Amino acid sequence: MKKALALSLVLLLAGCGAQGFFERYFRRPGPSVPTYLVGEPYAINGVWQYPREDFQFNETGLARLAGGHASRTASGEPFDQTALAAAHRTLPLPSIVRVTNLENGRQVLLRLNDRGPDAIGRMLELTAGAGRALGVTNPDATKVRVEVLEAESKAAIAEVQGNPAAPPSAAAATAPQVTAAPKGGVQAESLAPPSGAASTAGRTAAPARAVLSASQPGAALEKVDGTVRLVSPHNASLTVECGSFGNPEYGNILRARLAQYGARLETDYNAPRDRAYFVRVGHFNTAADADAMLDRLLRAGIAGAHVVVE
Repeated sequence: MKKALALSLVLLLAGCGAQGFFERYFRRPGPSVPTYLVGEPYAINGVWQYPREDFQFNETGLARLAGGHASRTASGEPFDQTALAAAHRTLPLPSIVRVTNLENGRQVLLRLNDRGPDAIGRMLELTAGAGRALGVTNPDATKVRVEVLEAESKAAIAEVQGNPAAPPSAAAATAPQVTAAPKGGVQAESLAPPSGAASTAGRTAAPARAVLSASQPGAALEKVDGTVRLVSPHNASLTVECGSFGNPEYGNILRARLAQYGARLETDYNAPRDRAYFVRVGHFNTAADADAMLDRLLRAGIAGAHVVVE
């Protein structure tokens, strides 16, 4: 009897570990029903997260591949490792995002349908299918840019709200095809398509799709079609951003507070006016070094600190 109980406990703990982040923070009973989710604030390893609608989101950071997972996502959709999907800690679910692998220039549209990752130094968690499309070689730390597509995201939300029992069709895109991006930012080198993709030899680039409005049923899910665009890589160093401000005076207050870490105040006139000034620490060549500084800053009480690509 004791051996049987011990074995049952081991299996239970193993199962909990495999289900991962979603089971710990967002488990919901009942059948799998896709829903629109923003959610209440919650904490990961003592760091509070504040989900919110942000259709102007455009940030860089590190992505990792998803490991063990429950059978469904935080928004109630079936979890599918082959789908072009990803998890984010605060953006609305579902959202349609353009994700660029800054290390190789691969760019693809993904559907956000889950919460995560639970590693504070990572901003995005990719399915295996999304990782293949983006040409990910480091499963723990890949430099990415994530941009929310407002019209497509609102269309995805409208679909879920209008027919919450309908299964998502985004998982159908499992064999990405590579096409050229507009000439402006294209790398001259021809890159091989992801594993399993059909050859594009002799084909012309697919025409750009018109932006689809939220009033068109199915518009959002058509956008997640597996097309991989090739743009210029931006494999720059990592830094830890500690806060962003609309007024440099407030930025300088934080910079002075973090002077012992070598903090600096920078500005970007292309950023929104309320976040045009930001305080950053360090230039790091490895994710491990950036993670170490992030941990120090979080322990120092800088709750909003996060890793970005310069």
